[in-house]
Amino acid sequence: MGHRYLNDVASSTPGALTLSSSSCSCDDPHLPDDLIKLPVRMTEATDDSLIFAFTISALQTLCLLEECFQYAYGWLTNWLKTVAYVLSPSAQEPETISMPSITLTAGVSPMVITNHDVPLLANELEFLRVKIDDAAYRYRELRDFIDAFTFPKFIGPTPITLIRKIVMQSIVSRALSGTMSDSWRL
Repeated sequence: MGHRYLNDVASSTPGALTLSSSSCSCDDPHLPDDLIKLPVRMTEATDDSLIFAFTISALQTLCLLEECFQYAYGWLTNWLKTVAYVLSPSAQEPETISMPSITLTAGVSPMVITNHDVPLLANELEFLRVKIDDAAYRYRELRDFIDAFTFPKFIGPTPITLIRKIVMQSIVSRALSGTMSDSWRL
C-alpha cells in the first residue's frame, strides 16, 4: 500500500524519477514505444527500501510522505541505518544531507518536522546488504566466501554425489543469488 501511495504522490511531484527514451524527452517520438514513460519510485524487500528521485528536494518530500504513511501502521525509519546515494553527481556533493522526518518525542505532535543528517554516498548503491553494479566488490565477496568455505567432515570417503550437492547448494546457488552466508544446507 505504501508503494502505491508513493507512486500516486510522486506522479505530481517535480523531480520524481521517470525513465523515458531520449526521443520522448525531446518531444520527437519516432515509434509508439518512444511515448512510453516508466515511473521509478521505490524498491522494497524485508526491512530495506530504496526511494528514487531525480532531485534532493523530491527525495526529501517522498521520504517524508512515506514515513508519515508508515507511521500510521506503527513502522518507524531507522535513521542510524539510513543512507542517501547519488549516481553520476554533477558536482562535488556534500558528505551528508538533511532528511525531514516525523517527531517521536513524547508530548510533541508526530507531524512536527525533525531533520536527520544522513550520509550521502556518490556512485554506489546497496540494497539488502549487497552492493549493486560493483563487479570488483562482488568478485572480492565471492572469492572470500569460497576461500572461507569448508566441507563438513565425514567418516569414510565422501560420495561424489554428496560433494556435488554441497557445492551446488552452498556455493553455486549463493554465487548466483548474490546472498553470502557462512552456513550450508543439504
